[in-house]
Amino acid sequence: MVDAWAQAQDVLDITGEEVDDTVIAHAQSHIEMACGRLYEDTPRMGTRDLAWLKKAVAYQAAWLPHQPDWAQR
Repeated sequence: MVDAWAQAQDVLDITGEEVDDTVIAHAQSHIEMACGRLYEDTPRMGTRDLAWLKKAVAYQAAWLPHQPDWAQR
């Protein structure tokens, strides 16, 4: 299990896509950069922010595997 706002089961529940921890770690990193918040800040975040961040990581994780050469761009 990776330290992320969403886990593999969350991605499956939210998007219907199956992903592994490597993809989730990349998605988490992308969302951290986009929103300017780190996973380490989680204890200081509110319930609403955490719900949105879980969805953001889940959708990013579901989207990434369908992008050709996403790691090379």
